[in-house]
Amino acid sequence: MTGVDHKRCPIEIREKVSFTHINIDAAYAKLKQDNTIQEAVILSTCNRSEIYAVVDNVEKGKDYLKNFYAAFFNVNCQEIEDYIEVRSRDNVVRHIFEVACGFQSLVLGEDQILGQVKDSYNTALKNEATGKFLNRLFIDSITSAKKIKTMTGISENQISVSSIGVKLIDQKLNGISGKSALVIGLGEMSRIAVQNMLDRQIGKIFVTNRTRRKVTDFAKEFSGIIEIDFKDRYEVMGDVDIIVSCTSAPHFIVTKEIFSQYYRNQPICILDLAIPRDVEPDIQEMPGVELYRIDDLEKIAQENIEKRLSAKEKGEKILNHDIRKYINWVEEAKLIDIIVSIQNNSQEIMSKELQELRKKLDGIDEKQMQIIEKAFYSFAKSFTHQPMVKLKEFVKESPKYDNSDILEIEEDK
Repeated sequence: MTGVDHKRCPIEIREKVSFTHINIDAAYAKLKQDNTIQEAVILSTCNRSEIYAVVDNVEKGKDYLKNFYAAFFNVNCQEIEDYIEVRSRDNVVRHIFEVACGFQSLVLGEDQILGQVKDSYNTALKNEATGKFLNRLFIDSITSAKKIKTMTGISENQISVSSIGVKLIDQKLNGISGKSALVIGLGEMSRIAVQNMLDRQIGKIFVTNRTRRKVTDFAKEFSGIIEIDFKDRYEVMGDVDIIVSCTSAPHFIVTKEIFSQYYRNQPICILDLAIPRDVEPDIQEMPGVELYRIDDLEKIAQENIEKRLSAKEKGEKILNHDIRKYINWVEEAKLIDIIVSIQNNSQEIMSKELQELRKKLDGIDEKQMQIIEKAFYSFAKSFTHQPMVKLKEFVKESPKYDNSDILEIEEDK
């Protein structure tokens, strides 16, 4: 495996070597042209750009994939040299298993990466770039990730304060589907809140910001957003169920005095994500108003991080077992290839010898020749049978990794 990721490569470099739906098919076509690569899967997200490959020679494969990045994206080798990660053999197996379950993500245990791994594998299948080893690797890593998420619940506890706030509001209002919200300030935390509300099928979202251009750009990013002027923010507060505010203003931008003039005494949840605070604290004393502040949410976020770390410990036991299972399968698969090669070679030798014998026994009766052929093939089968049985027994009795950790996993369920 060769590629870059968010841990050591800045976004300025990652975006230069990012595979997209526009260039991905061309990349596969290029990889398949060269005999260096037998199988390939490209995984490209906002946080990583990686090529997984099966090669005959590991060192040649590493050099080829490094040069492929430089040539395909028309970048200087020296520009990406310090950021390229290269893994081989068992390290590749562990890496993709950890990536699929979110252990390598910027946010531990996040869900999105599993879907991206699935999509990447399906794209490789569509381009007929995979084979026996990568098919099994990606299917097993996806299956393992699903199992870890189900058994540990690692993705259930939100660790973004925006996500936590929206979840709390969703619970408080018994669901926000069909409801309406006002978002003030359009930074990253507001963006996460909007996406979370849209995922929960909210009805309307009004957005506003002191800079009108930001409002317009934000509305282009999310369909169905309703733009309003900053000076008109109070006018919609009486018609919404939710207010999310996160600006850099040094003073309150939602005061009790003005808010009370528009508030209609119906339940409303306010999420104040700003520091200094955007919403005057006395507003929470008004009947029907529920105010969530960033300090409250950060405590929950920290608790959830600790829960995820605990879930990761349990998940690693499952992960280790599944990795070992795959690596043992690879060893057996290699043996099967050897056995098939021995059998094919034996058949070829027998065929050649029989042809020579037929020439020497010119005029022999066809029935007698069939008896000789049968004896030859029976001898060949007997000759190779015992060594192959012993090889199979050796792999099964002496796997690269044992499965003793299965009991430990079962006890922890």
